[in-house]
Formats: sequence, structure tokens, C-alpha cells
Amino acid sequence: MTTPPPSDAVVIFNGTDLSGWKLDKPKDGKEWVGDGSMERVPGSGYIKTKEQFGDCQLRIEWAAPAEVRGDGQGRGNSGVFLMGRTEI
Repeated sequence: MTTPPPSDAVVIFNGTDLSGWKLDKPKDGKEWVGDGSMERVPGSGYIKTKEQFGDCQLRIEWAAPAEVRGDGQGRGNSGVFLMGRTEI
């Protein structure tokens, strides 16, 4: 069960579209969204929020692959870059 965001939160992904995002290699955006989640597919580039943030609290709901295979990104290794610099 997902906990709803705080009332003052800026929701940057609503589970259905990428209206709050800009794509590095734009197509139709559907390669990123499925089943209420955002998932990068190979060759789709990077994705960034349209809005810029400074000091903030960030809440991420994240899941690893059910079956871990391969190397690097194939193992579910994906991070969030804060301000385009630091990856967490």
C-alpha cells in the first residue's frame, strides 16, 4: 500500500504520464511509463524534472527487479541525480 504524499508536496510523477519531465531523447514518452511506474528502457536517454529544485525533501518509491541478472544497469542499478551532480 502506498502512503499518500504530504499536502504540500510537489508531485513530479503521477503514475500515468511524464508531464512534469523532460526527456533527453524524446519519443512519445510511453517507453518510460507502464503499470503506474516509471521505468527506463535501453536507449531512451536521461530524464529530468521540468521544474528545478534546491533545498528539498525527496520521497522516492523504488523497486529492484524481481530477478537480478546481468551487469550494471541490468541489475536494477539506477539512481537519482540531485541538481545534476550527486547520484543517490
